[in-house]
Amino acid sequence: MKENSTQKPLSKEEIIAEFANTTFDARFADFFYDRYLDEFEVWEDYDNPNEMALKCVKHGLTWYALYKKIGHHEQWCKAAYEFGCEGVQIDVSLENELECMAEVTERVESHSKDLFISTRDSEYAKHFEHINKHYQKDGIFMFFYSEYAKEFGFDRDMLDIVSRKTHAYTDAIERLKSEDFASYYATLIDYNSEQAWIIAELRERLQKEGWDEDYIRTYLHRYADGLEEDGEEREHPDIPAYWEEKVDAFMKGWDYARKHNLDIKFAERFRDIYLNLAHPDEIPDYPFSETENKAIEETLKLYGKSI
Repeated sequence: MKENSTQKPLSKEEIIAEFANTTFDARFADFFYDRYLDEFEVWEDYDNPNEMALKCVKHGLTWYALYKKIGHHEQWCKAAYEFGCEGVQIDVSLENELECMAEVTERVESHSKDLFISTRDSEYAKHFEHINKHYQKDGIFMFFYSEYAKEFGFDRDMLDIVSRKTHAYTDAIERLKSEDFASYYATLIDYNSEQAWIIAELRERLQKEGWDEDYIRTYLHRYADGLEEDGEEREHPDIPAYWEEKVDAFMKGWDYARKHNLDIKFAERFRDIYLNLAHPDEIPDYPFSETENKAIEETLKLYGKSI
């Protein structure tokens, strides 16, 4: 609240004395002095501007000095100073370092997008190395941490998500699964936590059966979508087996469509027709082995074609 304060700024000697009472390296004395004068102008119309200016500078310098120690670009260091100065009471912790990086990247990008783009990779790498060493994080945590940051940037949810992925990966390895399985399982844990293990094992089985990777991706995408759908089908008593059958039917249709230059709608229609034929209300007059051919024949009629 503004109080039209009559306080005068501290003298240079007083400012230096204030700096001498901190634990900052002497090389930051001039920075401290200059920033104090800037901050006093910001607070001079408020009550206790000297107190507020000094508090702002001390907290801002905490983050500026940390970023200088890490080796960040000067513009990133100045952005870190602003983060600390405006936060006033923010202490250094892993959670706050994430929040700081989130603000720093936003500030640098808004100040100069070209500078941000040209320095982003190297500045991220410095940050990752610092987090790894200072907080003694293992390689798995750092892998998911860096991958998340590169794809989404830094945010408050990051630690929780990365921790869950790390735990999922470790859990899979402890259950004697491969690193490939563990990595894939970890990527699913937030997307579909309840069914992640089922989907990962389904992928593992398809790989062992020699399925083409493109087929596997499409199959799993369809399967996962099915598990997430709402409505009457979601109440099926055996969801995994039920959706696997639906996806199997889709894949049969998609395989035929690809071989005969038909679009993906063929696979969708084939799936529904195939499932109706595979689960008839009455006993059909043809053997089950003919179900696929019958489904293809009926689906092609919709396209005005024949087998």
